[in-house]
Amino acid sequence: MKKTALFIFTAIVALISFSCDDNFEPKSNFKEQYILNCIINANSSVQIATLAKSYDVNGYDPKTNTTDPAIAGADIKLIHKGVTYSFSDSTVVRTDSSRYKGPREIYVVRGLKFKANDSVKIVATLNNGVVLSSAIKIPPTFSFTTSHYDIDPEEIAKQGNLWSISWVSQDKAIFFAPQFNLTYKKYSGSTYKVYNEKIPLTYYLNNNNKYTPEYLPSVSTSTGFSYDMASFDSVLTNISMNDPDKDNYDVLYCSFSMLALNETLAAYYSTSNGYLDNVTIRLDEGDYTNINGGLGIFGAYILSATNVMLETDYVNSFGYANQ
Repeated sequence: MKKTALFIFTAIVALISFSCDDNFEPKSNFKEQYILNCIINANSSVQIATLAKSYDVNGYDPKTNTTDPAIAGADIKLIHKGVTYSFSDSTVVRTDSSRYKGPREIYVVRGLKFKANDSVKIVATLNNGVVLSSAIKIPPTFSFTTSHYDIDPEEIAKQGNLWSISWVSQDKAIFFAPQFNLTYKKYSGSTYKVYNEKIPLTYYLNNNNKYTPEYLPSVSTSTGFSYDMASFDSVLTNISMNDPDKDNYDVLYCSFSMLALNETLAAYYSTSNGYLDNVTIRLDEGDYTNINGGLGIFGAYILSATNVMLETDYVNSFGYANQ
């Protein structure tokens, strides 16, 4: 027993001694890396890329660096269906000038529109001869299936009081960023503004006896969602809370939109945010890159959307007009 206790004590002392080793160094040898980032918006004819390099600092705080690591003057191209499109050097106003001053260096290509399932390659050649490259596929668009043609409480009540929307995806590597809004006009005299109010999945009571909305997840692998009629009721009630004069409102329609993120964006999201649940802790999280010859992300997303009308009598029951 004494020998066992002595062994355990010796092991603990050795572990403490190792943990307090004066030779421990939190910084490894610096290796310069180049970082290329480009996220293709398939619904836009304007695409943007950024190029930068890694940097070292004296000490351990990376925020002490005040020299912008962005790289200008490189040759960046997109290759699509055998045609090469060149990016041009450009700048944008820097939103945060606390560390780096002046405009932000970017690269822009205009007049290039992608379609669903298109293949595209990016190649960046730096002035020192370093070449960065990557290739991806634009995600597909999706058609939606709804449980009911419109938002009609009498018809929806016949099927469990739920209105549902869904789509079919054969690719498990694609993630979705959905959003569901109520679109309406708010008049002020003869002029008006158009507003979009998010529709929650459901409303639930919290400990203070107040209703709290639960919205769609920002990014999800789910291919469908269901809404209780209370969700629509709550939104139609809340939009006029600050101005109860219902004559100032025209309720237009509901709109469901969804960004489909290609597999590289999905992989980046998984690496950066861990698994898509609230209980898993990632211990092996690392930097995701799909750039050959360097670091960064080359990805793509595409928008699919549909409008859903609200039944006129239902809208009128809240005192609003319905167009």
